[in-house]
Amino acid sequence: IEGAPGAGKSTLAWHVCQTWESGELFQDYQTVVYVQLRDPTIQSAQSIEDIIPAESREQAKRVMEEIRSCRGQNLLIVLDGWDELPSHLHTKSIFHKLIASPQT
Repeated sequence: IEGAPGAGKSTLAWHVCQTWESGELFQDYQTVVYVQLRDPTIQSAQSIEDIIPAESREQAKRVMEEIRSCRGQNLLIVLDGWDELPSHLHTKSIFHKLIASPQT
């Protein structure tokens, strides 16, 4: 989603996740993960496990087990704030790896 600052991109991204949770949207996905890229802790992530938001380590482990068991299928990762991510992370980070097209 692209748009000017304040246009509602983050609100829309959050709404997509809430609507999925309530069973109204994207029900083909078993797991949806919302990631705020403006968070400095998230920006230093080295793996998918590092970006899983969770209230506890146990909850994060359960989410990672779900992701591993389905090998990433039926997983939607909503990356909020791409425009707020430092430019060097656009090409050299876990986020770039997540969105880059596979090489053929």
